[in-house]
Amino acid sequence: MAEAYKKAKLITTAGSDSGFVGFQSLHTTSQNVTISGPFIYGITGACGAQPITINVNAGQIIPVNCTSITPASANVLGFLA
Repeated sequence: MAEAYKKAKLITTAGSDSGFVGFQSLHTTSQNVTISGPFIYGITGACGAQPITINVNAGQIIPVNCTSITPASANVLGFLA
């Protein structure tokens, strides 16, 4: 996974679709980030059926395989697969 972190994409609150292996919050406070993709299991337990929203702290790195990232209040750095 460390090799993948050498490729990154700035993601604004408009969101982005791509193949991601993680992201880092660039905000100075915690914020909600919505992620979705074929490896994300929603509240119903179905794989890829619905996006989930997680709260991340400032500067926190989240390693997750997903295809869509949408931050709520500030930019994040998406690590490309």
